[in-house]
Amino acid sequence: MKKNNILFKSFLHKLGIITLILISIFNFSHGSSPVYANHSIGVYIDNKPLKMDVPPIIRSGRTLVPISAIGNALSCKITWNERNQSVIIRKQASIIRLSINSKLAYIDDNPMHLDYPPVIVNGRTMVPLSFVANALNYDIKWDPVRMNVYVHSDPVNMTMAEAKAADSSIKVLDITTLEMNIDGQIKKVQLANVVCANEDNKLLNTGGACILGSISNPKLDEIKELLASGNVSVKVTQNLDKDTVIAEVYIDGASLSQLLIELGYANSIKN
Repeated sequence: MKKNNILFKSFLHKLGIITLILISIFNFSHGSSPVYANHSIGVYIDNKPLKMDVPPIIRSGRTLVPISAIGNALSCKITWNERNQSVIIRKQASIIRLSINSKLAYIDDNPMHLDYPPVIVNGRTMVPLSFVANALNYDIKWDPVRMNVYVHSDPVNMTMAEAKAADSSIKVLDITTLEMNIDGQIKKVQLANVVCANEDNKLLNTGGACILGSISNPKLDEIKELLASGNVSVKVTQNLDKDTVIAEVYIDGASLSQLLIELGYANSIKN
């Protein structure tokens, strides 16, 4: 009798383990839980955090966000059809049609395939952020280190806020050469159309970069203060190599090159 009890308890123990394994396999295969890192996902629209009452989720490598939140942030008109579980996103002449649990979407009546369909989570319609942003001609970037998504209305602009979020700071290498994060890569940036005013410095490539000679550090410190004083945007005009670009740099819309000319630190080389 005692032996039978031991065998029965052993059977129940094994049965419990098998049940737990089966439950785990079922949950994993059906994707019942969103995939999160150790911290939540951040979404920024033109460097302003997107306010959401339901946090973003990642499914099949795609970030999904509440349609109401992203729609309002991008100034879209959202129409929800309860009967067929579909949503229409309108902005100016653009129209996007999405349906819950369907990978078929439409942009201006053109059929498109989604990597992951819209879903409903906690009563909110969650849509693929990159698909919606790209369809409306917004620029979108993913920061895998901080788990942040950046959506920009102007794809050529990268502000200081984004540079800092990517764990990067702008370095002043010399009067007309910076080092900064552009699209997730550290680049040497030669200011376009200017050359150092100091005659002892040599012109490099076509961007007007100069080598430090007798230029004093206080001038470099002043440039650093200028860069830290406002939002920095960059417009790349030429790629010299994989690590170096020629670019126009702006601080709150003012040309850094022009500021350097006015300070007497640089001369214009425009034709």
